[in-house]
Amino acid sequence: MKEASVMVPFQNDTSDPSILFEIRQQAIAQGGDICFPGGQKEEGETAQETAVRETCEELLIHSDQVRDVLPLFDIKGPGGIPVHVFRCHLEKYHNTYGTSEIEKVFTMPLSWFLNHEPSVC
Repeated sequence: MKEASVMVPFQNDTSDPSILFEIRQQAIAQGGDICFPGGQKEEGETAQETAVRETCEELLIHSDQVRDVLPLFDIKGPGGIPVHVFRCHLEKYHNTYGTSEIEKVFTMPLSWFLNHEPSVC
């Protein structure tokens, strides 16, 4: 069975840490969706290795910039495939990303999530 991993990347460049999000290119699966870096696990990889590799590929960074990786939880993704969710801190990240999959990246301060209740549309 296929598996995937995603990374919730935190940035600590300011006094208020932020979470990085991606907007997927319109031409790919789930185009226009807001997401975290991630993708399908390759043979021989651990779930954590997948999360780090995909983060580096999508954000055009080196693995040394992906620090303090920790597992968060597992969920079911599209089609019911297992998705392993990790978090990390990005070090010296300068808003780079690969345009073949990503249309844009943006950050939201962690304090925003702590101060706003989720809403359902």
